[in-house]
Amino acid sequence: MLSTHAMSALEAAFLGLESRAVPFVHASILSFDRPIQLDALRAHVDAALADIPRYHERIERGRFGAAAWTVDADYRIEHHVHAAAVAAPGGARELEDLAAQLLSGGLPAGHSPWRLWTVNGLAGGRGAVIALFHHALVDGIAGFRLLEHVLRGRAAKPAHEGGTPPPEGAALRELLSWRNVGALTQLLRDGLRPAAQLGINPRRTGAARAIASHTVALDAMKQIGRVFEATANDVVLATVATALRRFVIRRGVAPEKLIDVRAMVPVSRHAKGASETTGNNVVLLLVRLPLDTPDPVACLRQIAATTRELKAGHASTGGELLVALSEVTSPALLTAVLSLALEMRAFNLIVTNVPGPAQSLSLLDAKLTRIVPIVNLWPHQSLGIAVASYAGDMTFGIQTDRAVIPDIDLLLLRDDLAAVFDELLAAVPQVSSGFDAAATMTRDLTSARVPPEAR
Repeated sequence: MLSTHAMSALEAAFLGLESRAVPFVHASILSFDRPIQLDALRAHVDAALADIPRYHERIERGRFGAAAWTVDADYRIEHHVHAAAVAAPGGARELEDLAAQLLSGGLPAGHSPWRLWTVNGLAGGRGAVIALFHHALVDGIAGFRLLEHVLRGRAAKPAHEGGTPPPEGAALRELLSWRNVGALTQLLRDGLRPAAQLGINPRRTGAARAIASHTVALDAMKQIGRVFEATANDVVLATVATALRRFVIRRGVAPEKLIDVRAMVPVSRHAKGASETTGNNVVLLLVRLPLDTPDPVACLRQIAATTRELKAGHASTGGELLVALSEVTSPALLTAVLSLALEMRAFNLIVTNVPGPAQSLSLLDAKLTRIVPIVNLWPHQSLGIAVASYAGDMTFGIQTDRAVIPDIDLLLLRDDLAAVFDELLAAVPQVSSGFDAAATMTRDLTSARVPPEAR
């Protein structure tokens, strides 16, 4: 008889919320300085994952929202690692289009929910790997730990095989404190009322996806944060908020309607230095984005004040309590609350920021040059923005529902992000620190900007 391990409430909720059109699958596009051969990639990945049982397990769905991991008796690396190609000579846009096509198809059932593709046909003798993982299998932080394990050979530490154990004793009493109950009440209050209507929260999210990306210098991001007393995540949110303002106004939304726009922001609860390569340990926060503020610097200051307030008020503990209650009762509780929040359009988009490896990595003698993170969409959402750092760069990965935000609009939104970041960087008082903004201006490593005639 095959052994099974119960899923955590959060992981089960990701399963309960998805559909054929909205799979909870996130991705990464890994660019290399040379191609990677399929047979060599299969052998390397198979060996690297040999000591992590979860990547050899499939999903078994149960009753009342429960789910479990069970051993895939038919596991073979050929089920998971494949080859794909773009029309030569392919560039970044062709690579992003291929990733969007693969995401649109989701992941097949019956085996562990992850897939890799090594990509051929890229210009300049370059290579790439596109990775898809179900969110029930791994979150962003654990995903980067997995990447380091596979590429660097760093020791892996699997998540607890029985899922996250329910809190008990003193831990449960602490979670049930008045402070945390108040935070949960506020979370439910915000999560059960509609956010602003921006035309990007459809009645039904479609299956077709579009992807674009933009890369900036990490030092520039940090400098902006230091000067304006904000975190890197604050800078990300301000860049997204101001760019989104310009985007929706261009699509016809009146500026006076840009009140109470909200982003769902996953916050990692992984311990610093944790090495887990599977599992989920996040809480979900609703953060108001001041789209009614046209100036990006003023927007950044407002967001920094908002996030400081959320931290001081222990806002994340409300989400922790909701997850804990679902663990000790039923995963269906968390799924029901999230489903209702999605039906109410309680947030407009997803924004996530994941710190990645600081040093360059290689795979089979191919140097990893760039990582594009791609966060999964949720029901009634058409826009998700993920940001990840790697080796001195930060890359914005943008995924959209192609029916709501088609390619041309997506590329314009990407250009909005680039322009807003440049404006924030230009606002940095360079004389105060000797910082040379010209030397670290944002780098658009995707395709050329959209020509004026296409606007």
